Amino acid sequence: MIYNDIMPETYIGSTTASLKRRFQKHKNASATFCDRKIYKLFNKSNWSMCHIVLLENVKFYDRKELIKRERFFIDLLKPTLNCVVPFRTRKEYRTDNQNSIRIKKKEYYDNISSIKYECDCGRHIQKGKKKRHVLTKYHQNQILKKLKNQPITI
Repeated sequence: MIYNDIMPETYIGSTTASLKRRFQKHKNASATFCDRKIYKLFNKSNWSMCHIVLLENVKFYDRKELIKRERFFIDLLKPTLNCVVPFRTRKEYRTDNQNSIRIKKKEYYDNISSIKYECDCGRHIQKGKKKRHVLTKYHQNQILKKLKNQPITI
């Protein structure tokens, strides 16, 4: 577990390397991936205030066992900086992030519905509705009228 003296946020991870080496890898990664939640916070507060602690020394035969143990501690301690939860199903993700998914969907549909363009038939339609609109009688009649009014050139 990595934690900060100043802020209550924590991160839980698993490693086969020494704690000192893993902590150093996190510090090095913070320069490259500075937009990640964990690194933003720790870069802001200063890495000298951060500490890494061993929660459990696990003997394992398969890496999956180690990662399952990591998941156990994530579920138990509810760390705030873990974005990826090992072995989380799609259903669990949706349940855990219900509100943010709803907000993102609303923003997406509000954005899409505001984008309109003029169809060949003259009607203004939303961006994602062209396939459905082209099949309407209104669209087909308007296109036929335009074709009838055009002079034939040979």
